[in-house]
Amino acid sequence: MNEMNNWQVNVTLTPDVAPIESRQGQPKNGFYKVRCTEATLYPPKSGKIPAIRLMLTIIESAEDAAEVGNTMSDWINLPDDSQSPDKRATTQAFLKGTLIALGHDRDKVMSANGDIGLSRESLVGKEGCMHYEAYEGDGTRSYCTWLRGEHYERALQGEFKVKLR
Repeated sequence: MNEMNNWQVNVTLTPDVAPIESRQGQPKNGFYKVRCTEATLYPPKSGKIPAIRLMLTIIESAEDAAEVGNTMSDWINLPDDSQSPDKRATTQAFLKGTLIALGHDRDKVMSANGDIGLSRESLVGKEGCMHYEAYEGDGTRSYCTWLRGEHYERALQGEFKVKLR
């Protein structure tokens, strides 16, 4: 028997490296109900403000049932003292919208005054509604616009539109 067909080797693997696997590709533009399946914090570095990367799995599609199960990501910047007051307010507004869309109590988010705690556990498993605008090649990224539930329901009826970028 040929020795090339009778072999054994040891390899070292670590759990922090994800496998390269085929995936469906980015979703089409449209309205979706999603579940957050991962949240990763990226601390500030090299002049960039802190951010959280959300991995989102489509659980319902207003556009195409074939998109159910597909995934996308969204970045949430976190307000930082290095930002100008205007930029910090804009960052805070986007963060509040994301938290409310993902089911955090609107009154608590709106009345928060000072530090609030965020963690992986406060985001993973949460569900929300959004409009997704796919990366088109000439832009720098895709866009997720978080929606209130009633806006998503109107979108299902074709009665709600989101301004595209």
